[in-house]
Amino acid sequence: MATLNKVGSQSAFTDFFIAKLANVACGGAPLEGPSEVNSTRFGIYPNPASDQLYFNVEAQLSSYEVLNMLGQRLLKGNLQVSQNSISIESLSVGTYIVNFKTKDGKAFTQKIIKE
Repeated sequence: MATLNKVGSQSAFTDFFIAKLANVACGGAPLEGPSEVNSTRFGIYPNPASDQLYFNVEAQLSSYEVLNMLGQRLLKGNLQVSQNSISIESLSVGTYIVNFKTKDGKAFTQKIIKE
């Protein structure tokens, strides 16, 4: 068992922690991700795009978010039933990740290039 020890000439004990890593995800549930909606037909075009990004999907989408490659959210919004595009004209030239969510809570991701 680990014990606290003084380090060097310090007069106080050092801080530390012990972590046990499990071989399953937290909560033991299987991880869900972008492949979850792969059975649904999905298309995003054009890619690369300059001002509008169009999508064609069988599932009913509810929302989207656009992230930069650092994971910072730059755009987000809710989608109307008949909406099939989002504006990306405010983004700088670069590579982005678009996350979509469906009405039933499923999510999927697509990498896009803004030119």
